[in-house]
This record gives sequence, structure tokens and C-alpha cells, in this order.
Amino acid sequence: ANASPRVSGILRAASATNLETVRKFIAYGMDVNQQHPWTAKTALYKAVSASSIPMVELLLDNGADMTMGVLDGNEYMPLYRAVELEDYEMLN
Repeated sequence: ANASPRVSGILRAASATNLETVRKFIAYGMDVNQQHPWTAKTALYKAVSASSIPMVELLLDNGADMTMGVLDGNEYMPLYRAVELEDYEMLN
């Protein structure tokens, strides 16, 4: 099955740290906790991976779940990813 363009759109926008695009998706009512259909990664995981504190804050302020993204274990949880990257600023 192909990924929904809406799902891949918010994931791509979060990866690119495109705040305005993610704000628009949120304004249109998109669920910030949507998961990639194959990896279960979320927009928050992508934002953490990009070390974008403004994007992480935007997503968290709009209901993003730090514990989502589990596929096989915890490797896709945003919080785990921040620890893995040793991104201490992100963890504060």
C-alpha cells in the first residue's frame, strides 16, 4: 500500500523543519501523531532527528506523543532518538 500523501507530507515537512507547512497541516486538522505506514516513525521523530527544537515544540504544543513510533522495540520513539543522538538540549 502506498503512503497517504497527507501522511508523507507532514513527515517530509517535519524532516525539512518547514514550520509554516507543518502549521498549515495542523490548521487543516491533520493528526500530528500519524505514523509512517512502514516504519511507524512520526513527525516528532523526524523533528528530533533533525535536531529542530522549534519544530519539536510546535508538534508537542499540538499534541505530539513522545512515546509513539514503536515498531519493533523502542528505536523509533522520539525520546529514544534524542538520547541516541546525545542531543541534551532537545532533552531539556
